[in-house]
Amino acid sequence: VRPFRDHRDHLMELARLTGLYGRRAMRLFGPPAGDDEGRHPYESLDRLAARIRETEERIQKRLEATEASAGFPILRLARQHGLGHDEMAALAILLFQEVYTGSSYLPVVDIVKALASLEEELIEKRALFRKEGALVRSGLVVVEEEPLEREFSAEAYLPSWVVDELLGSSGKPGITSQARRDFASYLAELKDSGQFFRDMGEPEGEERGKRGRSGRRRGRGR
Repeated sequence: VRPFRDHRDHLMELARLTGLYGRRAMRLFGPPAGDDEGRHPYESLDRLAARIRETEERIQKRLEATEASAGFPILRLARQHGLGHDEMAALAILLFQEVYTGSSYLPVVDIVKALASLEEELIEKRALFRKEGALVRSGLVVVEEEPLEREFSAEAYLPSWVVDELLGSSGKPGITSQARRDFASYLAELKDSGQFFRDMGEPEGEERGKRGRSGRRRGRGR
């Protein structure tokens, strides 16, 4: 198994994974307004589900083989703020929106659709963007609601400090050797990739709910 070269190599794998989530959402719910579904070749939901599983398993195995993976920014933030897989995926989706378009603004409903593997999950996963949820409570994600509009017609974006942190440009020191050993022990105890992605963001002796600094508003880049 090939280890990740660095956290950016890991982010590129997450980009592939969240891209598959987006294609699954188009099959389940139709393309977002103004998007062209025809730019991708047709894939059945079963085929997309298989590709998603393969990608998740590949990411897990590569993380297990990467000694420095505990220090990757997205995993560090996940431990600090008690994030689960869906919340980490939401961060990745918003980050790549920022990287590709210059603005991380996305409608909450589009992110929720990308995270849902079934229609029944839409309501459940909308809770990720409520004020009491870890993403908003920690300041990692800002949700802006227009006056008089419903809660999930809002847009979400990443504060600038979160973008810098995820891209590894914040200048913060890396993970400690003890935390690295703890993370390696955790990976060794995993039973399957489902457990990995459910538990990867759970705190390991670090403070939960530490509130981040709020970032400046970015352009919508539509």
